Amino acid sequence: MVVPPFVMPALFYFQEAYNCTERNEEEFVDKMVMYYWGPCPTCAIATKFADEHGIALDLRDVEQVEPYNELLALGGDANKIPYLYDGAQLVEGIDAVMDRLKALA
Repeated sequence: MVVPPFVMPALFYFQEAYNCTERNEEEFVDKMVMYYWGPCPTCAIATKFADEHGIALDLRDVEQVEPYNELLALGGDANKIPYLYDGAQLVEGIDAVMDRLKALA
């Protein structure tokens, strides 16, 4: 089978996104993962709350390629950050993220 050259980047992209999720599956067990963007003031509200209440988060900045690909592989959209992932469920948006964090506090 011959794959046209313009298809190769897309195949590589989706394979990398899949590999990111598969490779990091065990890491999600210890801490919840928060996908955020460093300069985002809304994300800062959630990270500050987690810090103040001793909630351990694995912070992953979607401006970096690997966290961005992980989020996409989980079905997220980097334009709708923050996201919280506990290994089973992806929680989207500041209201839902804060509700989840408050339940843990």
